[in-house]
Amino acid sequence: MLYRFVPALLLSFAALLGVTSAPLAQAAPYTPPDAGVQIDAYLNRITADGSFSGSVLVARGGDVLLDKGYGEADREYHTPNTPQTRFLLASVSKQFTAMAILLLQDEGKLKVRDRICAYLPACPGAWKLVTIHQLLTHTSGIPDYMSFSDFDSLEAMAASPVDLIQRFKYHALDFSPGSSWRYSNSGYVLLGYLIERVSGQSYAAFLQEHIFDPLRMQDSGYDPDGAIGDAMAVGYEDQSRAEYLDMSEAYAAGGLYSSVEDLYRWSQALSSTRLISARLSAPMFRPQVAVPGRNTGSYGYGWFIRQRLGRQVMEHTGVLDGFTTLIARFPHDNITLIVLCNQSVDMDEIETSLTQMLVK
Repeated sequence: MLYRFVPALLLSFAALLGVTSAPLAQAAPYTPPDAGVQIDAYLNRITADGSFSGSVLVARGGDVLLDKGYGEADREYHTPNTPQTRFLLASVSKQFTAMAILLLQDEGKLKVRDRICAYLPACPGAWKLVTIHQLLTHTSGIPDYMSFSDFDSLEAMAASPVDLIQRFKYHALDFSPGSSWRYSNSGYVLLGYLIERVSGQSYAAFLQEHIFDPLRMQDSGYDPDGAIGDAMAVGYEDQSRAEYLDMSEAYAAGGLYSSVEDLYRWSQALSSTRLISARLSAPMFRPQVAVPGRNTGSYGYGWFIRQRLGRQVMEHTGVLDGFTTLIARFPHDNITLIVLCNQSVDMDEIETSLTQMLVK
């Protein structure tokens, strides 16, 4: 059973468009000097009781407070998790797809306000008003193919981007484009396919050349065939090895893998102009649309913008059988928090606990 690559505890129902209210007032940032020690003790404790297995990196500014693996990457061979262990990212992949779109915009090959039918062959009439911006922000109305009743029976099968698109191409829209919000992996599949058509490269090759290689992210990539083998953590559900998922089924919506150290390189690059100018990358973290439910906040391009314990946080989680992932950036506190797990965990509880230790 695949958990649909949705953010942890996200309620996927429509809400009126708009941006959130002004952020809460931020206290002067302060991280206790022993925060790394406190976090390590906490993670050792929940690893010992069987409720955690993975790798964690915590940084404040340019100082890494914690960079460590916990539990086992492979329980059969007792291979430990390390800061270099590779984990399936699930929906944390979406921010890389969003960056690829912005890089193509920077090259003058598209604009995010363009309608997608200008780039897609045999575009359905229902999509004629859908824009790239709406795919990026989950406001297109295109239904999520991972929510279809037949998805579980297909998740172990290899699929091309065209195969995936055919599954939802002629389904009715959930709402008129731009009129509401609903999390949709279908939109990010379309973005991946659009990247390929506009760039002339495969999705994997484009990300490798334009993001992973420049940032020296040697433990990151898209590997639907499982060729990375022993370097990848094994995912577990209820103490058993998780069911196999062919990552081509997730594609540009959730098919990437990475390590905590590579994601830290990524986070550092987002605070610089190594990939793209600050002006052009700003929409990733700018509230574009309101998000409904208990996790009220906003969505940018591949990132949620929320409040946690009174602090503004830009984050995304990912969930699938055997893996739970998080990258969170607290801009006012200059904190980066990366948690990659090879078992199902309550990521919301873990993030809250770690935030309490980091922000005083």
